[in-house]
Amino acid sequence: MFLGSMRESSADEVEAGTFAAPTMRHLLRFLYSGQVTEVDLEDLVPLMACADHYGVSKLRDIIGDHLQKFVSLDTACTVLALARSYQQHAVQERYLAFILTHAQEVLRTEGFLHLDEEVLRIILLSDRARIEEIELFKALVRWYRHWAQDKAKVGDAHGWISERAEAGAAEGGGGGSD
Repeated sequence: MFLGSMRESSADEVEAGTFAAPTMRHLLRFLYSGQVTEVDLEDLVPLMACADHYGVSKLRDIIGDHLQKFVSLDTACTVLALARSYQQHAVQERYLAFILTHAQEVLRTEGFLHLDEEVLRIILLSDRARIEEIELFKALVRWYRHWAQDKAKVGDAHGWISERAEAGAAEGGGGGSD
């Protein structure tokens, strides 16, 4: 970043307004020490995006490797939501695959409530989601009730959840077909 061909290498000041101050502190600590220490899970994905933005590939790769190794039921949805907000596509793919494989358990976690409508659609329509239809429907209802007051978050989820429920009822199932 400071030694390469990026514009920051020749600037007297580097504008760091894109990322929060704690994220920039972690980046600078890594640049000076070569180590990543005391970084909370919620800060890992923004730090990875920051490292990617400033061309600090070693830090980006360290965090990427860590996130790949330590995916869990309790953190999968949180990390996926963060990865989506910071456009970290490789992390998104890995965590979505994990969520689909472990949907029965993951959709019961508190983190599930923080997924956006688009991810819910992916889960709902995926043939890879390993979850009973009735459990999926219950999870969607729980998500919808959690966000019912936030029209921006819910979007048109009410419509497609209702459609899915009606389709399931018409088929004699609990919310869909499989």
